[in-house]
Amino acid sequence: MFDEPSESPQERTIDPAQRAKDKSDEFRVHAEVCAVFEGPRKFDAQIVSLKADLARDIQQQYRPGDVIVVIGKYENASALNFYTGVPLRSLREPSGNMWYGAKFPDAPRVFETQASFTTLWEGPQRVFLWAEQDNPGELRGLTYYELARRGGKIIFTNRPVAMPSGSG
Repeated sequence: MFDEPSESPQERTIDPAQRAKDKSDEFRVHAEVCAVFEGPRKFDAQIVSLKADLARDIQQQYRPGDVIVVIGKYENASALNFYTGVPLRSLREPSGNMWYGAKFPDAPRVFETQASFTTLWEGPQRVFLWAEQDNPGELRGLTYYELARRGGKIIFTNRPVAMPSGSG
């Protein structure tokens, strides 16, 4: 592929089969590089779109005082916060990117335990729960309704879902 400084172009024999193989390898490497950079861009756009759609479904039902809770890491569903403008809570032990900040006494309440979540779910306000399972164990024994489902993500709520005006 690279010329040796001691060889002149006339001294090299050019084998057409070897040249075709070299060009094929070059093309394959270029295709792999394109896939490495282009694939995540397209995949990320789809994921963001799914989260934007879920956020839109929440916004249609949301009223001041309602709460959005994420099963798992806050970071996994942070697009919901971005699109709804509503702070999220995480149903898990403090860890990940937010662990250190959660230690400060003036830190906002972000993390829920199973006990605090159950109290919240059975309380007076609507709670939206972002999950990746059809029947999350966190809802075992609780009444819940499915609001939306897209791309393996499900939004549950503790109140019956009102149909938007003009539909159905």
